[in-house]
Amino acid sequence: MVVTDPGSLTLIALAWLAYVTGLRRWRAQSGRPVVSRAQQLAFAGGLVVAGVAVASPLDVLAARTLTAHMVQHVLLLNAASPLLALGAPVPTLVWSLPPAARTASLRASRRLMRSQARRPALWIAGSLLAEAGVLLAWHLPVLFEAASRDQGTHLIEHLSFILTSTLSWWTVVTGRRSRRGAAAVAALIGSLSGIVLGSALVVVPHPIYPSYVHGPVASALADQRMAGVVMWAFGGLLEDITGAALFASWLSMGRERAEESYVVPPLRRVAS
Repeated sequence: MVVTDPGSLTLIALAWLAYVTGLRRWRAQSGRPVVSRAQQLAFAGGLVVAGVAVASPLDVLAARTLTAHMVQHVLLLNAASPLLALGAPVPTLVWSLPPAARTASLRASRRLMRSQARRPALWIAGSLLAEAGVLLAWHLPVLFEAASRDQGTHLIEHLSFILTSTLSWWTVVTGRRSRRGAAAVAALIGSLSGIVLGSALVVVPHPIYPSYVHGPVASALADQRMAGVVMWAFGGLLEDITGAALFASWLSMGRERAEESYVVPPLRRVAS
């Protein structure tokens, strides 16, 4: 089993350094604030949560119990990723690149954002499928065991979780307010992969992952079922909450438009 290593903390520190560098350059170029304080705090909070998940005692515990391992994955997918997505990572991180790479990357990021604005349904569906595919693939026994044995593979697993989930959350939480109804549905659909995985861990009558059988099979099976409950019950909780918040925002927009369109007719003077 792999335990906490300095590589994860190094990547988190580099991500923050790149974000701050890009923020400073972008602000200097535009001559005005470009990312709000709330967005900066969200990005920083996402990195802190990621650090708690992969570079803290939780990571050591995750090497011993499958339940802690699932808590780790829930934090990465459903807590760190939405915070990173809210932090305006595009194009802030692009501005941290060297000048030559930055110019081409800024053009590419603008095309990407225009594409996401024009075809939000395609982006949401594609990102949700990518996130679900990565989540389910890494929990296949062969890949799960490979990540448990090799530190580099474990790091790639976590990076793929963060990247695909942040992309998925970015497509859901950004965009016009008029599209938040569809985004709410997408957020709710996004919780299904966690439900499927959690259900499998609960109902399978034998331990799936040999690396988590340290003693009696009954104990390993109980740990596996608890891990399934964590992924099932809590893995989709934040997505459900986000979906409800987006739906409420969409409904309030419709109500505001209805109130604006309703004009009280002027009173007519009655002839005496």
